[in-house]
Amino acid sequence: MRAELESSGVEFLGDVHDGLADSWGTAWSHFRAPDGQIYVLISRPSRHPAAAVRAFDELRICSRVDDLDEAVRAYRDGLGMPIVDEWIHPGGQRGVLFGVAPAAIELFDGPQWDLVDGSEAGQLTGTDHAVRVEVRDRAGITALAERLEASGVARVGEIVHTPWDQDCLRMSGGGNRQLTLFALPEDERRVREDARARLPY
Repeated sequence: MRAELESSGVEFLGDVHDGLADSWGTAWSHFRAPDGQIYVLISRPSRHPAAAVRAFDELRICSRVDDLDEAVRAYRDGLGMPIVDEWIHPGGQRGVLFGVAPAAIELFDGPQWDLVDGSEAGQLTGTDHAVRVEVRDRAGITALAERLEASGVARVGEIVHTPWDQDCLRMSGGGNRQLTLFALPEDERRVREDARARLPY
């Protein structure tokens, strides 16, 4: 299909991306249509992830932070995430658990991490984990960034349009916690919304 469209003068953005047999798409490729919009061709897997049965009830990703109160303000007040549990042990150790849905885990190899870091932050930050938050559009990025700034999270730069066709804004909290606000192109956003709607939350 890509070859057929290219023969008609359609401009493709980058190479064909390869997924896994059980990912949201076994392969996909973005192109710019004559109307100026960007669309994506997707090869659907024979078994969509929505059909998979998880082997657990809840997944928790834990992060060590230097200033728990500062981090709580960013997640609770900035991102609006509800606290579902918090505790203090007799020795003074503290923890906070936030409820999050929908969510995803994204794994990068080293070169991909550096590509994302350099594109969004303009430099390599030296970190190996970050939080990425999807919003609907550039206006949503700006509104959420202002809310986060009021909670003590700083902008690293301005909104950038990345090589993978997303609008992204990198922000940073205490201890160099990296946070990216991003908006997908309209066609990809619709695909992701459809995929999320079929996942067994």
